[in-house]
Amino acid sequence: MPSKRFAAAIATAEQHLLLLLARTRQDTAVDAEALSLIDRSALNWTAFIETANGHGVLSLCHRALTRLHPDALTAETHAVIQKSVMNTAMRNLEMTNELTRLNKLLTDAGISLLSYKGPTLATIAYGGVGLRQFTDLDLLVPPEQLLAAKTQLMAQNYVALSDPEHRPTQKEDHDRSYQGYDLVRRDGRVTIDLQIRFGLRFSTFDLDFATLWAGRQPIQFGNRTVYAPSLEDYLLVLCAHGSQHRWSKLKWICDISELVQAAAVNWDSLLKRAQAMEIERMIYIGLLLAHEALDMPLPEAIRTRIFADSSAVALALHIFKWFFVEAEGFAMLIERARLDYSFDLAVRKHWDDKIACMLFLTRRRLFPRRE
Repeated sequence: MPSKRFAAAIATAEQHLLLLLARTRQDTAVDAEALSLIDRSALNWTAFIETANGHGVLSLCHRALTRLHPDALTAETHAVIQKSVMNTAMRNLEMTNELTRLNKLLTDAGISLLSYKGPTLATIAYGGVGLRQFTDLDLLVPPEQLLAAKTQLMAQNYVALSDPEHRPTQKEDHDRSYQGYDLVRRDGRVTIDLQIRFGLRFSTFDLDFATLWAGRQPIQFGNRTVYAPSLEDYLLVLCAHGSQHRWSKLKWICDISELVQAAAVNWDSLLKRAQAMEIERMIYIGLLLAHEALDMPLPEAIRTRIFADSSAVALALHIFKWFFVEAEGFAMLIERARLDYSFDLAVRKHWDDKIACMLFLTRRRLFPRRE
């Protein structure tokens, strides 16, 4: 349960309950507090469902509610949640089957393939593909095999897309300004993000395929093996990704919490690599959010190290303050923009990165993309 500083940012009983339920591991104290909230509060279940779904944790909350208090919901409300959870599970299974099929196709063609997020992350962190909502398949291949992988996928009824923000010059395979392709199956049911590395715009964070492949771990789906990044690589990537999006979804914080508790983290290796890439603050914020929001245990030495970075603590508090709040009105929009600038600049170490990021953010705010 959050400390006083963080708990002050939780405005409603529905938000509080969401944080208590969005986890897989049972805890007597957490269960007791959740039951107390359900029994003594006139909960707005419609708002709860909308928020949980928007943050990608409705399946987790449904699982916990069914275990703790199956009679808490009306039959109508339960039916609404059940339909959403079943749709998520069916879609996840469909995408998992597609992942294993494409993995075999590409590996049979001699292409090395890593899968991250999606089915592999769900399996490692949550113990199966049913509890984590995901919308696409994220695949990595070596740079020299990118075009071959794209060709193989297009032969499987996929088409390549060009996103106006990220892939502005993706017209020819020899004239590309980005590290991969977006592809969608012609029936629109499966989207693939095909990349050659992980990088964070205006940042020193960079993980190439060779590094990730060297530390890969096998994930079993039935009799099929799919390779995924190591635990420490996952944490580096997920914390950088969360920072890129200012941790706007609870799902991304749940990923950190579940992943850390699913296996033994080599903390020394993780922090040394974060230091080498100069992204320690991104790691600190991700770990602190998971610790405060979801009671993720942290070794005392790591906790002390994080709290020694007062800027990381302040930024995590900023995330918490705005986590369930939609900016409305001129004053709130200005405050949110100011704090967003502060976050994006504070997680970057070098002034050239800070300036490039500030110019990019200003351009996007003044000239938003047209869909």
